[in-house]
Amino acid sequence: MAAAAVVFYAVLYFNVEERIQVAPKVAGERQSFGQLMKSLATNQALLAIVVGALLLLLGNLLNGAVQSFLWLDYFGNGALQGVASLAATLPAFLLIPVAGWLTKKFGKTEVGTFGVILYVGMMLLQYFLHTTNPILFIVINSVAMFGLAIFNFLIWAFIIDVIDFQEVRTGERDDATVYAIYSWARKMGQAAAGGLGGFALGFIGYQSSKAGEAAVTQTPETIEGIWALATLVPAVFLAGTAVCLLFWYPLKKKQVLENTAILQERRGVTA
Repeated sequence: MAAAAVVFYAVLYFNVEERIQVAPKVAGERQSFGQLMKSLATNQALLAIVVGALLLLLGNLLNGAVQSFLWLDYFGNGALQGVASLAATLPAFLLIPVAGWLTKKFGKTEVGTFGVILYVGMMLLQYFLHTTNPILFIVINSVAMFGLAIFNFLIWAFIIDVIDFQEVRTGERDDATVYAIYSWARKMGQAAAGGLGGFALGFIGYQSSKAGEAAVTQTPETIEGIWALATLVPAVFLAGTAVCLLFWYPLKKKQVLENTAILQERRGVTA
């Protein structure tokens, strides 16, 4: 696998086409570090996408952290967890041939927001339906994860739009810094979510069995708590992501096209 990775990285490196050529500025014309940080701190698109992505990570990773407890303690069949995971992953492959067409027709933000809202709707349906039928749960969960996959397919394209927005505002194309800030924020979200799962299970009173002892039978209140952590809580977190995309993130399709036209004009590029 390591050797294959080297080969494919080489294929990517030697075949990449850098479409955006930016002439380097002389030292006196560049932003200072303080100016750069100030411009990024006031970049509405960057702040909105970072907060939205953090909420999404927290919700999705918390959901993943409680899946084994859901299947063992709520459904009483841990063997089905693998089937559920596979069913949640496969629908994402349906996006591969149509993702580009969808974003060109409707816009990245619009399509990504639809995916998040679909996830929230399916998770809320699960919570209130409160099914004990594992097959029905797997089907609805697969639709929810398909919605999440839509957003995850597009997130790095969102960051490109944020970089364009930064250049329109400041005249500086801070590609590396914007990518670094977003990547750092994701790592922080992943770290927080790792601790959140254990804290949430403790909060609902989950009792783990000790080595050599029989499995602990959880109380009905704890079982209800596991169900809420797997359905309602992720829905609440991702509802926050949807709010960020709808009302805070400014780069809808019209604005993205306007930014593209502005940058093409500045660079003397014919659309």
